[in-house]
Amino acid sequence: MAMSVAHRLTGIALYGGMLLFTLWLISLAFYPNIYEIFSSFFSSSLGKLFLFFYTWVFLHHALGGLRHMVNDFGHGLEDARHRIAQLTLVGSAIGTVLVWCTL
Repeated sequence: MAMSVAHRLTGIALYGGMLLFTLWLISLAFYPNIYEIFSSFFSSSLGKLFLFFYTWVFLHHALGGLRHMVNDFGHGLEDARHRIAQLTLVGSAIGTVLVWCTL
């Protein structure tokens, strides 16, 4: 149940991040002064921390979606459900570190 709630919360966080991304693109196209504010924020330590956690949110939500799809096909509903939930957490953490190590 907790992983299902986490999946919903990460989905909500993705909406907020996409709103910021859209505002960033609009500022890039039309408002250079606001774009500078975005650039300075995302190049700061706090901005990089935000992007790091947003990467985790994205990967966690994607893996949670795959977990839900597997469950919809009737697999992983019994004993394996806890293991699959753990793999979702571990996979999203490892994936986030791998993404940030390649940047």
